Amino acid sequence: RTREFLRYQMKNPDATKRTLLKFSHPNDIKDMGTFNEEVKGQDDLQYLYLPATDKLRRVSSKSTSWMGSDFNFEDISEAEFENFSYSGLSSGTFDGHACHIYTKTPMKPEHSIYGKQVEWVRTDGFLPVKTAYYDKEGKELKVFEFTDLRDSGLAGVKHAWKIVARNLQDGHSTELSRLWLRLDTGLAEQCATPDYLKKSIAFYNHPADLWAIWEDGRKKEAGDKAERPMVSQALGKGGSVAAMP
Repeated sequence: RTREFLRYQMKNPDATKRTLLKFSHPNDIKDMGTFNEEVKGQDDLQYLYLPATDKLRRVSSKSTSWMGSDFNFEDISEAEFENFSYSGLSSGTFDGHACHIYTKTPMKPEHSIYGKQVEWVRTDGFLPVKTAYYDKEGKELKVFEFTDLRDSGLAGVKHAWKIVARNLQDGHSTELSRLWLRLDTGLAEQCATPDYLKKSIAFYNHPADLWAIWEDGRKKEAGDKAERPMVSQALGKGGSVAAMP
C-alpha cells in the first residue's frame, strides 16, 4: 500500500528540533499526521493528529508503531549522543562501500526502548547506511538500510533517497522513497507546530511551488511500479522541510 506525506523540520539555535509529518494520500488517512519536538535533556513531545476527531493525542510510548509502519516513534526521533556509549566492533562493507561497524548502547534503560544498536557507517564521509536493532535480551528485532545517497546541495552533505525497515520477527517491511528535497527554505516558525498540524494539507503552501515540485517528483517516480510509502521533503532555514510518497 502506497502512502504519501509531507515532512517539515526545523532546527533552532537552542538545539530544539521540531518535525511535522502530514499525510496527503490515500483519502482514508488524508490530513492525519504526527508532530515531534525534541528538547535537549528532556523527553520528546510527540503528538498524533486524527482529523476525524480534530484532536491531538499525546503519544506516551516511543515503542508505538508510527502510522502502522515498521517504524516506531523512537525511530523517527533523533537520539541524543551523550545518552549512549559507543564501542567499535569491526569493519565490513554495505552496498559496495567500506564501513566502520560499531555498537551503540543506552547509558540508562529509559534512554531507549532498545537494548543496543549496531551501526554501519561509511568510511568515506561517515554516513550511516545500516542499523540493526536489538531488544533488552539481545534478540535482533529489525534492520534499517539507507541507500541511494544523493548530494543535498550543501557541501559534503548527503541524504538517503531510499530507506527500508525490515521487521525480522514477522518478515514485514516498510520502504520510504524520497520524491524531492529542499534545504534552507525559510520555513516559518508556525509551520512546525502542533496547531499547524491540524490544518488541512490542501492549505499547505511552503515552499511556494510545493504542489508543482511534488507532482514533478511523482512523474519522475512513475517508472517504479512497486508500491511503497513515499515522502516529499523540503528543509527549512535553521532546520528542514520534506515530503515523501
